[in-house]
This record gives sequence, C-alpha cells and structure tokens, in this order.
Amino acid sequence: WLSGIIEVLGGVMGNDDMLNLGTSVAFFIPSDALWRSASYFVQPASILAASTALRGAMPILANAPPTPFLVAWGLVYPAMLLVGAMLVFSRRDL
Repeated sequence: WLSGIIEVLGGVMGNDDMLNLGTSVAFFIPSDALWRSASYFVQPASILAASTALRGAMPILANAPPTPFLVAWGLVYPAMLLVGAMLVFSRRDL
C-alpha cells in the first residue's frame, strides 16, 4: 500500500526515484496495483474525471485501466506463491 502512495507522489512531484521504487515494489507485491486497477472499474465517472484533471494525484484511486500484463501477473503471482508453499510443506513432517 505504501509503495503505491510513494509511486503516485513520485509521479505528481516528478521524482523519478520515487516513481521507480513504487513500480518495482508493485511488481514484487502486486496487491496495491491490483487494488487501484479494480477501483478504476467501480468509481463513478465524476471521480474518474476529477482524478484525471488532478493528473492522478488521488493515491488510492486509478485514472487509467489496468494493463493486461498487470492483470495476468496479478493472477499468476498468488498461484506461484501457492505452488511454492505446497512444495515446501509437502517436504515437511507435519
């Protein structure tokens, strides 16, 4: 969540380091990026217009639809974690 806020603030302030940090963390932990993507589809048009006018300065809302890569990664990531956990626990004596 915090990385998403840092990414938005970096974009608004023009700070490339903050923007890159938020983007990097979103790749390894895509929950915030998926939340903002889902919020894009449920927010009213008036909020979307306000967010676009403010150039994305609303940190918990998205003003653009998610990319297909983000949606795919958001589905693959938890599946990979689940398979990894299953492998680890299959080798343990419980």
